Amino acid sequence: MVIAWIHSYAETVLESIASEISGIWILGSSANLNEIKDKIHLLEITHYRQVQLGFIMENGQSRWLTHKEISQGVIDAIQYDRSINIVGTLQPWEQRPL
Repeated sequence: MVIAWIHSYAETVLESIASEISGIWILGSSANLNEIKDKIHLLEITHYRQVQLGFIMENGQSRWLTHKEISQGVIDAIQYDRSINIVGTLQPWEQRPL
């Protein structure tokens, strides 16, 4: 299993890895999950899972996820075999941290 956090400027890496092995893909908060999945050609045997990283709203303020929250989101995706796992929230988008 590979857990890969691939930035948008390295899109071809995703296709290369996905064609060879199963994996968990970590995506940033602004990524379009369906668009990313459509760009890669998955083999039927590939066990593909997505984790999208959002942000946290606390006391009317937003903040990015901590390393612990990111790690736990990835662990949850593996343990519970979720095909899509969003860590934190993506809404309201206008209130994301800058």
